[in-house]
Amino acid sequence: MTSDAYEPLDIAGGNVGLSLHLESSLRRIAASAADEKVKRLIAEVLARRMSVRELAVTDAFNTLMMPVMRTFAQNYEQPDSETLRQHAADMDLKFGRLAESG
Repeated sequence: MTSDAYEPLDIAGGNVGLSLHLESSLRRIAASAADEKVKRLIAEVLARRMSVRELAVTDAFNTLMMPVMRTFAQNYEQPDSETLRQHAADMDLKFGRLAESG
């Protein structure tokens, strides 16, 4: 008896481990989602009848994710100008070393 080859999700780039992780995450989202449309859409992705990209642009999925994105935006800290200046100086130094060695 031969089993079908595993088909990773479209955004996993052929990486089976990443695909399995994404599938697990989608199953958890579906299990906790109150919206039946979201559950159906995720089931379509897991059955490979819809891509993750298609799911990500649906109104139902965006409505589900909006509170998560708001929380992320509230907790995201924009680096101050001194931190940005230091990063730029570090990159200049690294590029300078790279240019000298190459």
